[in-house]
Amino acid sequence: MGKSKVNNIHQACARGDEIAVRNLMCGGNFDINTLNDSGRTGLHIACSNGHKNIVEILLQNKAKINMQDATGQTALKLACAGGHEIVVKILLKHEADVDICDSFNFTALMAACRKGYDSIANCLLKHHARVDIADKVVRTALHHACFNGHETVVQTLLKYNADINTVDWWGFTPLMAACNKGYDSIVNCLLHRHAKVHIKNIYERTALYYARYNCHETVVKTLLRYNADRNTANCSLSTALTTAYSKGYDSIVNCLLQPLTDVDVNDEDARTALYHACSNGRENEVKALLEKNADVNITHKNGNTALMAACSKGYDIIVDDLLKHHARMDMKNADGLTALMIACVEGHRYVVKVLLDYNADVNTTDKDGNTALMAACSKGYDIIVDDLLQHHARMDIKNADGLTALMIACNKRQRYAVKVLLEYKADVNAIDKKGNTALMAACSRGYDIIVDDFLKHYAMMDMKNADGLTALMIACAKGHRYVVKVLLEYKADVNTIDKNGNTVLMLACSSGYDNIIIDLLRHGAQIDVKDKNGQTALIHACSKGYKNVVKILLECHADVNATDKNGRTALTIACLKGSNITLCNLLPNNIFVHAEIGERQTAQNTAVDENYKDIVEMLVNIQNPNGYTALMEACCRGDISFACVLRYYTADFNVRGNAGEMALSLAKLKGHQDIDKLLSEYCAEEGSYSRSGNDSFSSNANDFSITTCSDIQNSQRNTGVTVDEKNPRHLGATRESNVKVSSVRGWPLVFVMSIWAFIARVMEYLMGGLRTIQANTL
Repeated sequence: MGKSKVNNIHQACARGDEIAVRNLMCGGNFDINTLNDSGRTGLHIACSNGHKNIVEILLQNKAKINMQDATGQTALKLACAGGHEIVVKILLKHEADVDICDSFNFTALMAACRKGYDSIANCLLKHHARVDIADKVVRTALHHACFNGHETVVQTLLKYNADINTVDWWGFTPLMAACNKGYDSIVNCLLHRHAKVHIKNIYERTALYYARYNCHETVVKTLLRYNADRNTANCSLSTALTTAYSKGYDSIVNCLLQPLTDVDVNDEDARTALYHACSNGRENEVKALLEKNADVNITHKNGNTALMAACSKGYDIIVDDLLKHHARMDMKNADGLTALMIACVEGHRYVVKVLLDYNADVNTTDKDGNTALMAACSKGYDIIVDDLLQHHARMDIKNADGLTALMIACNKRQRYAVKVLLEYKADVNAIDKKGNTALMAACSRGYDIIVDDFLKHYAMMDMKNADGLTALMIACAKGHRYVVKVLLEYKADVNTIDKNGNTVLMLACSSGYDNIIIDLLRHGAQIDVKDKNGQTALIHACSKGYKNVVKILLECHADVNATDKNGRTALTIACLKGSNITLCNLLPNNIFVHAEIGERQTAQNTAVDENYKDIVEMLVNIQNPNGYTALMEACCRGDISFACVLRYYTADFNVRGNAGEMALSLAKLKGHQDIDKLLSEYCAEEGSYSRSGNDSFSSNANDFSITTCSDIQNSQRNTGVTVDEKNPRHLGATRESNVKVSSVRGWPLVFVMSIWAFIARVMEYLMGGLRTIQANTL
């Protein structure tokens, strides 16, 4: 019942239902000051909505007049904020407290002044409302009236002696507030009451700053009439004059340009009014400042002058005016740039022409050694380049990196700038610090048209840089085929070598550019030349796994038996790079295999690139002049590890040399029993070895195969290896027995044994070397 009545009283007060309120009052046993969810009583609600009769009924029934809601607002504050003057008078008649503050320290007077309710403010002040109470940001009623442009309220407050120079949290005075919004009449009113015009806020800004910053011309004039300081700076040293120029407020500028104004005052970046005017293209203001003898050569913190600012934006008329007033063209900013360089960088041709007409120095350099010509070339402004060259700009000057204007134009692919420079006979053969020419730069980037232009102007194709590379080598290494074709048409040397002995063909092979390789071979590139490591183009291609390149070289009869300084052939390298045999499962940890190539590879090293396998299969059965394959060579020198790898790559055991010898017979002849045993086992396993012909060892091979198979089977039994009788793949077979053996092939076991033998030989070799070193030491 009570709760229902509470809801009813608040609802009745909100809608102004006087009868409902009276009925509730007659009901008895009812708290008139009960709060709703917002902490408001019925009186709060009635005052907020301006229901004067209900307000009187509630007050007659002893409603508490000074109760505050959840935000600290009283009924009087709510009535003032709503502009309900009659309700305010009723509350004041019942002695409502006029100075109670809400949670923001806001008073009823502030609420009325903020909304511009002058009559309500007058009523409150007559009832002794304190005029200078400040809210939480230290703003008084006068601040609020000035910020919101309520002139009559301002006059009322001043009549009651409001503090005219009080400052808020940020140092704003009522005068600043009015100037910021452009309320000229309020400004006049405040100044008439002796408001101080020179007070600065925490940002060191005055009222004049805000007036001219927001383009309030009449306010500016009013302030100046009351002797506001034209040159007073804000915290960033931006004066009224400089800011007016930066904003382009012509009329305000004219107000500020009085005899006492210091036109050279600058802001925090040391930029003057003249600088701002030049930067923004304000021709009239520039002329006015120049008439006031503004200093044209003052520099801001980056060293830029007003002339540089005008050049940067392309204002040629302003540039001309500045030069007429003796602006210095030779001054440099922090980067060493002159006005001419800046104009060239930005591509302002007419500014460049004005500067050149005043004899600007075209050959001065910045801190990196770049000239105006280089700047124009870098951007590709060919017309400006032509203008500079007509005024005797030097093309032979080099910057800190040793680059000329021609090289820079080439690096940036500015073809038209290149053409202009070539027409003026720029040196096409000049070199930078690394010995590179402009032609090399063009070749490196693949600019075939520019390359052609250079060659037409007699660029030397066979010059070498610090690494011994020619233009053709660089183009080949980068894979720029069209550039290569242009160079070959001009008969570039295809057989020159760099400092490491690499030929053009080798560089192309190392990068796998097969089309370029074909072009080089057609133009007479020597295929079997060796570099300083003894490697041929074929070895380079095999080392990188480029099977298409290998195929091309083989079709052109590359020497497959050529060896490098370590005795490696192309096949050897391809095998080592492409072997899929995982030694880590065969050798103990941390044991290194010392191959004949002089490399140290861990037992865990495995190559998996399928390209290498294809390359090996292309090379494995090729015969040398004696008719020997790689396998036959391995058999001759007793290289069992290499023989194992070749067996993996399906080397043909039936190939015969010129004298009819075969791999197995060579192993027996040379006394290499481990290879003999390996090949015999494999031949017996596969049944692929030919028993016909003149091989005197064929029958012995079969006998030996039987023995080997028997030995392996015994070894399997002793070591616990399971024999798989269902597997059709067997290690060996005899004519007398159909014994099925394990699916594990016999040759890997022999391979393991050969590896251990190989390691023993390596250790013996190392120990011999150690003894030699000790003997030499003694």
